[in-house]
Amino acid sequence: MKKDRFLYAFVIITITLSVFLCSCESNIPIESEIVSPILSPTSSPIPSESIEPTKTDPPTITPSPSITPEPSQPPTRPSEYTDSKYFVFDEINGVILDYNMEGGIYVNIPETINGKEVKSIGWRAFYGKRLYGIILPDTLTYISDYAFYNSGIVEADIGNGVEYIGKYAFYNNWKNYIMTRQDKPDMHFRSDGIVHIKLSDSLKYIGEYAFYKNSIAGIKLPEDLEFIGPNAFSNNNLYLVEIPDSVNYIGKDAFSGLAEDKIKLGTGYTYYLSIDNDTITGHIASPSATLVIPSIPGVNKIKSEAFYDYADITKVVIDEGIEYIGTNAFKPINWRAPKRTVTLPKSIKYVSQRAFSFYDDHIFNTIDPSQLNKIDFADKSSSNPLYDFPQNRSEIVSENITQTLVFAEINPVKDWVQRYVCAKYKDKDILSCEVSYSYLSDASNITDIHSCDSYVLKATMFEISLKTNTDIEGIAKNESGYYYLQIQAIYAEDKINNQLTLCGFLNQQELLTSREALYEYIKEDGRFTLNEYILSKKLSQIEENIETNDLSNCSVIKELTKGVAYNQESYSSYETYLPSGEDCVIFYVHDPINKLYKVNYKTNEIVWEKSYDISHTRGLEYTDRFPNEHNDVFEFKYYIGNYELHTDYIDTDGKVVVLDASEFYQEDLISGTDWKVISDNGNIYLEDTKTQRKSIIANHVENTSQYFTESKFVKAINSNQIIIESSFSGEGSLHSWYFIYNIDTGYLEQLLVNSFDYYLITNRNDAYVNKIINDYYNTETLRIYNSSDHTTTDIRRWTDDFICINAHAVSKDGRYLALLTTDSFTIDGWTTTYANTGIIIIDLEHQKALVQDELILSHGSLSFLSDNTLVVNDMKTMMYIDVPSIE
Repeated sequence: MKKDRFLYAFVIITITLSVFLCSCESNIPIESEIVSPILSPTSSPIPSESIEPTKTDPPTITPSPSITPEPSQPPTRPSEYTDSKYFVFDEINGVILDYNMEGGIYVNIPETINGKEVKSIGWRAFYGKRLYGIILPDTLTYISDYAFYNSGIVEADIGNGVEYIGKYAFYNNWKNYIMTRQDKPDMHFRSDGIVHIKLSDSLKYIGEYAFYKNSIAGIKLPEDLEFIGPNAFSNNNLYLVEIPDSVNYIGKDAFSGLAEDKIKLGTGYTYYLSIDNDTITGHIASPSATLVIPSIPGVNKIKSEAFYDYADITKVVIDEGIEYIGTNAFKPINWRAPKRTVTLPKSIKYVSQRAFSFYDDHIFNTIDPSQLNKIDFADKSSSNPLYDFPQNRSEIVSENITQTLVFAEINPVKDWVQRYVCAKYKDKDILSCEVSYSYLSDASNITDIHSCDSYVLKATMFEISLKTNTDIEGIAKNESGYYYLQIQAIYAEDKINNQLTLCGFLNQQELLTSREALYEYIKEDGRFTLNEYILSKKLSQIEENIETNDLSNCSVIKELTKGVAYNQESYSSYETYLPSGEDCVIFYVHDPINKLYKVNYKTNEIVWEKSYDISHTRGLEYTDRFPNEHNDVFEFKYYIGNYELHTDYIDTDGKVVVLDASEFYQEDLISGTDWKVISDNGNIYLEDTKTQRKSIIANHVENTSQYFTESKFVKAINSNQIIIESSFSGEGSLHSWYFIYNIDTGYLEQLLVNSFDYYLITNRNDAYVNKIINDYYNTETLRIYNSSDHTTTDIRRWTDDFICINAHAVSKDGRYLALLTTDSFTIDGWTTTYANTGIIIIDLEHQKALVQDELILSHGSLSFLSDNTLVVNDMKTMMYIDVPSIE
């Protein structure tokens, strides 16, 4: 019995002790980790420019949790400048590019570094650094995008010379957070973001999210301020703001969190609404429970999601003048309230079906938007426009059906398709008819921008979901009783007045599938003045411009390649010949020869040869990196061993321009200037070749907040702008970001490009064109990037349809673009093989396709010679096309 009592007591004590220990452990605070500045998908919004770089370092063992350190005594404001050795500095333009945290958590930036005035804080210069305070000199005029993003800054003095603060410059995501440094415990500090800040009297521009999520309580906006971007001061502790008379634009949610009655507007901006041209985009602050949208001259639209998620609004009053309300414009207004009242004006013409989320939760005092322009399929009277629409082309032309585009969400063509179908099947007792875009075939969605000076000609596919009480003969319906129809609408869009003119409809058996067919269809219409249609020619039509040579007939090439085994399925060992002038080719012969040759295949002469001791090659390709060289220069990539890649740059006379060029080092001259760009281990330098003065202009690899693994010069757009490419690994592949660096200002601007397309950078002031790619061999299209207005043009606008591009080349003067395309592919397991089945030659200057034709190749490649002759190489077959002579 005693033994049992003892065991019982032991068990009770053990359980009690375990509970006590667990309780204690649960109350031990976890140490705040040094969180990566990269936001998670659930973090506060940041722009979705492209995939964000992430670290790829090997995993390390995570130490056991320890007690969260108490914040140390806040550092005092430094009276001395921070030593310049802690800054990476662009001395050419006075731009701080990076900061070494060994310089301390309270940074006092000097007015000069190495005798050069500090004028600008560069892109992401202090991104993610753990800083308590920052003092900027009066010499500073420009703060770049993301300059102090997520730095946790508490105290900020931005000086009195700053004119421009970029987007996300002081964005803060560390409210109520202990900023820690494990190697320096005395540098722990609590951050709620910036509390007090004095803005420069010179300030004119504040970008979007510039001071988002700080703790600014009071702020005086300078008298010369003109622009306040969206969310610029949202999520702060503001209690009162006075807008200067100089301000002419305030973006949506610029002061979100501050009640609108705490904002005193100036004479330059007189509304609490954010307005872009004729459209209300949202509120500049936190609106009152009753949202009144007044009549504003020239404003008649409310943008999609304009008042999305303004939870405290319970009543909406929209005055006369508003005609269009977009999707989710007021969703959800207030999910807590059982009913919300809405007063719509008599001027209203269109309300998106989802503009007010759930209509049942609203009381519409005047107009019920669910009844606005409601389609009544049951009304078969002649007064219902749904069933009154011409059915044949001649009637459509004679009635001259037109409509002006007035709102992005209203598509007149979809309305025409619906009325056309309903009128056609009126006697079948229609119950519903829904119209949507069809992606059945890209070949049937055609745009022609050149055939008419005044109009863009279009053919667009639509899918119709139709339900009737009476069966339609000859058409099958699905189990739910719906018919699915495919219809192509042909119409013209006025380039100036945004007016659409209907030309006709075609069913699935009659579809137009080429620009030529679209041109002929519109031509028969008779209402449009068309230019003379210049057909892209077939190869058979330009035979006089083509010379084909079979290298198999060259005795010296036959002798050199005798017994050499080529593997056409392997990129590293296929047989390829690089054209050099009219009669010569450059090629590498593998074991047992192992030599690089230039041969004149007409005279059977070896022009020059170079011996190599290598395992295999990666390719021969012309480069435009050396514009000042007298001869064309090509790159010869090869491997020594299995993985050691080497590159030689050689001119067509056999002169080695650069031997064994480092993968991480290159020098490039900017044509027409004294500047040389040096790419060295991820850093980019600019050197004046006259004075040999050199300065760093970008350090994307060494800047630890950015996680780039490679950075290099790509090309010069003009004498003042260059393009820089910075790459990083992520999601199983290599990604690249591209930047324009302005030599005269030092400003770095990120190019927002689609990660999954090829881009061509073109500029008429630049004789050299360089490709920007993302390591994809097959791509659906190419886009021409215009650096002057940051727009892109899909080259499919100038061609007939194709599946994808296998290869492309640009002439050395940038005028012509050649493509090898495919219209078929085969899938064998995990391997997709794209056959070279077509060729396209485009005149980029006049934006038209000169040639588009079928061309079956075993393994094709493209090269342009200096005189713009295009050479198509298919193993030993060389096709020379005199492109400039094609008319």
